[in-house]
Amino acid sequence: MAFPKSDRIIFANNPLQQVICQLQFPEILKIASELPSNFQDRIRPQYPYYGEEKVHLPEGISRVVVEQLSNIGSLKIPEGPNHKFTSEDKKKHVNLTQSFIALTHNGYKSWENFSEEMNLVAKALDEEYKPNFYTRIGLRYIDIIEREKIGLGGIAWSELLNSALIGLLGDTTLQTALSRINSEAEFDISTEGISKVRLRHGLIYRNNQEQYLIDTDCYTEERSEFDAIPSILDSFNRTAGNLFRWTLTPKLRDALGPE
Repeated sequence: MAFPKSDRIIFANNPLQQVICQLQFPEILKIASELPSNFQDRIRPQYPYYGEEKVHLPEGISRVVVEQLSNIGSLKIPEGPNHKFTSEDKKKHVNLTQSFIALTHNGYKSWENFSEEMNLVAKALDEEYKPNFYTRIGLRYIDIIEREKIGLGGIAWSELLNSALIGLLGDTTLQTALSRINSEAEFDISTEGISKVRLRHGLIYRNNQEQYLIDTDCYTEERSEFDAIPSILDSFNRTAGNLFRWTLTPKLRDALGPE
């Protein structure tokens, strides 16, 4: 395990902006050649709205990721039809293409809720289209620390984030002049190196405010069977939680309001 284990914390001022789970599989032409009406019926109670996108880019905060870090890395961009199913409150949606399915939450509340919905979506895919196996399983968390929002406006990043994470921002003689810093690192998170976590982080600017992005992408590109998906995602969730809590100083952790 690359990051120290720590107890789960639920924050009152949760900086989590978006969670994305994507399952990739060998192309299934049936998904591209006909409307997924039977698949829709399986998830329609939870995702009643339907639309088609030619190109999938995650909504909202992910555009900031694209602008600031120049690519969205592991999220696969389809060339064929991209079927989108959206919840009534518009806070979550499912994208289905001939080579992947993805669940995106913009109002994430708990892992139990998210994993239950992902199990529903994955089961609908498996029962309707029966992928032979999965070529990539990924779980991604996008957090943004907004100092002003939690009463820490003007507090140096070196007081809020782990010094091992922020590098040059930790130098008090440089941080006031530093206007741009973005980093990317990749870690093995299993003894065999089969599963990895890609960490992208750095300064971003929104609403005339300097904020800090922490983008955690846990994934495996090992061939996986359907039955293995829940345990893989549970493991990724624990890793992402340990990583995020590792980034926080006690001052920032307290300001986020652990419940």
